[in-house]
Amino acid sequence: MFRLYKGLPGYFKRRKLFQLMLMLVLIGGMILFYVTGYVQTGSPKNLFTVMAVLLALPLSKVAVILIAVFPYKGTDPQEFSEYRERLQFGQLMAELAITNPNLPTLWAVYAFVHAREVILYTKDRKGQKTDTATLKKQEDFISGILAAGGYQVNVKAFSAEDKFKNRFNDLTKKELNDEEELDTAVIARMLSKLAI
Repeated sequence: MFRLYKGLPGYFKRRKLFQLMLMLVLIGGMILFYVTGYVQTGSPKNLFTVMAVLLALPLSKVAVILIAVFPYKGTDPQEFSEYRERLQFGQLMAELAITNPNLPTLWAVYAFVHAREVILYTKDRKGQKTDTATLKKQEDFISGILAAGGYQVNVKAFSAEDKFKNRFNDLTKKELNDEEELDTAVIARMLSKLAI
């Protein structure tokens, strides 16, 4: 029930909670090791202090993930289910934060994968529209990653929900054969691996 599934509503809320709990456990472990070593030896120069310091490495990793995920709000499950009801063919995903070392993180409220096409509805962290030049660079980045995996995919990101809905409605009516359905599932998995 608490399992984290990328691409479903509520993922970011659960991910934040999990990372926060893990952070508290690691901090508690650091304090416990340090205090245990100090009480036993009367000095901070002991093996327990080294173990406490070594816990700082996983703690920093958890903190970085928490900081990266923290600004993003979740998707409304009601809206997601409305999209799901209209879905006939393809894969629908939500709450994807796709990172790129050269560009700001792409916050995909919804992502829809259909055969050789991926469409995204995006917002920035403040819920505003992302500029078109940045969206184009993000589209090229995602299609380049998918092409490296052997899939030539047309990626289109929309910052306006009505344009996303129109394209979504057009694509969901197009039937997929078995091979395209399999490709769609693989592309959706690759897309979720790009996200934090």
